[in-house]
Amino acid sequence: MTLEIRWYDEAKTIIYHRYVGDWTLEETYHIIDATYDMMMSVSHTVNVITDMREAGKAPNILSTSRYANQRIAPNSGIAYLIQPGNFMITIVHIARRLIPQYAAHLDTADDIEDALEKIKAR
Repeated sequence: MTLEIRWYDEAKTIIYHRYVGDWTLEETYHIIDATYDMMMSVSHTVNVITDMREAGKAPNILSTSRYANQRIAPNSGIAYLIQPGNFMITIVHIARRLIPQYAAHLDTADDIEDALEKIKAR
């Protein structure tokens, strides 16, 4: 699996994630921690664009939801999932019921341009 995480812009207002192929729980924990550390390195709001257009099978990420909820940076904006697929959409719906404060930071987007428009509109 290829997992990319980087700043999308020089102003460090958007973190970009890209998933290619299947990924593991360990990789999920890694991206949660790396995202948190990146957000904590700045004082302004940071949104996330998670590009899942080439993602494969996901692990049972519901098991990481509690951990992810504890690692929401105080300056966390919205994480936009690009074409997350039916499984991930179902997970987001379940998370909205089980952990609403975590799910409040999640939304979907059709593509990067759509995510950028949504970020700009906030």
